[in-house]
Amino acid sequence: DLKNLPIPRYDLMRLDRYKIPNIPVQTTRGCPWNCNYCEVTQVYGGKYRFRPVEEVIEEIQSAVRSTKRQLIYFVDDNFNASPKRTMTLMEKMLPLRVKWTALCTMNIGNDPEFLRLMRKSGCVHINLGMETINPESLSSIEKRQNTIHQYEKQIKALRKAGIDFSINVMFGLDGDTREVFGLTQDFLIRNKVPTAYMFILAPRVGTRIR
Repeated sequence: DLKNLPIPRYDLMRLDRYKIPNIPVQTTRGCPWNCNYCEVTQVYGGKYRFRPVEEVIEEIQSAVRSTKRQLIYFVDDNFNASPKRTMTLMEKMLPLRVKWTALCTMNIGNDPEFLRLMRKSGCVHINLGMETINPESLSSIEKRQNTIHQYEKQIKALRKAGIDFSINVMFGLDGDTREVFGLTQDFLIRNKVPTAYMFILAPRVGTRIR
């Protein structure tokens, strides 16, 4: 139960000592998906849990008051996993006039109304878990929410909505061959991806990947 979580005492921190410009806020724990390489469901369990929207808004207001900073970083592992609930949160954020960033999945690009509200509520950047352009590798990590043939359309939708983004890519998955490096590079260049983070598969202890 995430009700009544204490609000961090940001006023006690000397934030001028830190170069990080954003303030972390968590609105959910867990994830409804169960990708086999990910430790989220192992750490937080398989149930996707929500903080009351009113309490999230209260924490954002407290953070802005205490820090005089306007950039919020939602540290949820999957900010858009429950679109209806997230849209309710974004509607409540409209009067706050803050800027924010979050971690999302590629399928966020399938919902123009969601993207419109993201932008209107202050979203300036999202980080996306694309992981791979190799169908066999995508199947091997059981990331069922990603659909490779939709990637380009989803990226175009983000760009049309005016939302900046970065993409995460993993190498070393089952199904990867030497050709995957060049194919991935061609995809990123062709779609003018602003920033891409490359990772080598390094399974965490307790995850289901083999």
